[in-house]
Amino acid sequence: MPVATHTIGAAGSITGASCAARLRRLVAAASVALALAGCAEMEAKERASSLETSSNAYAAALRWGQYQEAARFRLSRSGPVTMPDVEPLEHIKLTSYEVTDQTMNADATEARMEVVIDYYHDDIGRVDTLKQSQVWWYEPTQKQWFLETELPPFLRHYTRRR
Repeated sequence: MPVATHTIGAAGSITGASCAARLRRLVAAASVALALAGCAEMEAKERASSLETSSNAYAAALRWGQYQEAARFRLSRSGPVTMPDVEPLEHIKLTSYEVTDQTMNADATEARMEVVIDYYHDDIGRVDTLKQSQVWWYEPTQKQWFLETELPPFLRHYTRRR
């Protein structure tokens, strides 16, 4: 049976086989820590990409007048929300939708977006601009982003024609 040999250095430290074992454990622990940090960073990047996909799909639904589809992105953290009456929005047309600012928290579970939307009512033809602050949140079970903010208040300048 081999016997491990140790040498006591000048400062009283143990050298030899036990030092090599400690070094291997230290390297292994550092490797695991780096791998976990890399996984967390990869998850955050995937969530950021997923947010971009969700917000682009939401914007596309608004641009194409698919307000019922846009409303499906809405979900409160406390539970389901009532689907809005989108019939009055049938006459609203978007000319542009631009994200002007976006921030995300450190663990990539909440994002805030500032958007500027140019739109008009097709019976009136006047282009109006709306600025909206949106709050998006990540639901880990479904691995999906949801919009906590209401649909944009397009009708604030218009009265419904009867």
